[in-house]
Amino acid sequence: MTTRDYSTLLKNYDRFFHSIVRRCHLKPTDSNYDDYLQLARLRFILCLQQLPVDFSLEHPKNRGYLFQNIYWHLLDDLKKERLRAGRHPLLTEEQLTYDTTETPEDSPLERLENQELFSLLLKHLPSAEQRLLLWRLTHQTTGRDYQEHFTLSKSTLYRQRQHIKKVFLELNENDDPF
Repeated sequence: MTTRDYSTLLKNYDRFFHSIVRRCHLKPTDSNYDDYLQLARLRFILCLQQLPVDFSLEHPKNRGYLFQNIYWHLLDDLKKERLRAGRHPLLTEEQLTYDTTETPEDSPLERLENQELFSLLLKHLPSAEQRLLLWRLTHQTTGRDYQEHFTLSKSTLYRQRQHIKKVFLELNENDDPF
């Protein structure tokens, strides 16, 4: 097919591409809607190039095959992007030394112990659980807010919270001065 054939084909199937992208739960107001629309068009052309010459777009089953193929690839791209967005770089020294001492009645020695325990806790946690702990402390939000912001399931959030508690209790037991 020539470039002109592809451009007319893309114009004819523009509504098809919009329906695929909307099926991926992207709205035209989203910032990356046009990017995924363009990816759908590119995937459409790649699929057409890989198909046999006698493949007819007029047959509904063939259009359904193309729809599913493009839809699955866009979903994979969306999942990869969300995973990349969920991974944050290693924590900075400032985040590792988060100041937990806001109560004036604590003695300086108690504040120092709290700070050391918190730093030790962060060093023993995986990055996802560090992120959860720091997010909850800095933003003072609920677990539900955290879950929605980072698109986690309830079970993942529960598992992370339980692991943080477990590590904290283990560190607290080992920190006995006697």
